Amino acid sequence: MTLHAWVAFGVMPLFALANAGVNFGGIPWDVAGAPAVLLGIVLGLVLGKPCGVLAAAFLAVRVGLCVLPPGVNWRGVALVGCLAGIGFTMAIFIANLAFDSSALLATAKLGVLVASGAAAAFGLLAGFLVLRSPPPAGQADARGSGA
Repeated sequence: MTLHAWVAFGVMPLFALANAGVNFGGIPWDVAGAPAVLLGIVLGLVLGKPCGVLAAAFLAVRVGLCVLPPGVNWRGVALVGCLAGIGFTMAIFIANLAFDSSALLATAKLGVLVASGAAAAFGLLAGFLVLRSPPPAGQADARGSGA
């Protein structure tokens, strides 16, 4: 039990980085398309994922495929969407399939790391704000209590 925090927050992330072949040295910014790849991945994970999760959930509820569970409101769904941008392993797997160029692949891996960190920080901040503020009138509280 005393090693759990060290393993969960230190050893496992380092293992994931090493296993994914992430190299922080020598990102080639002079390669055509590298800045666009980096920006596209960051925007896709930090903005696209929350928008997609929220839109898919809204559409599913709107057409009647499902209902929000008791104690869950749209702010909570949006918060989950923010955290969905923390996509490390699958995003790097897709980058490996998408890019033949080692320079663009290195840029894409950096973009995934930057985006995952930004999504985690944004999700943490949004979660703090969502859980600290009272729910809008008539909506259930994201913490499980009623309005």
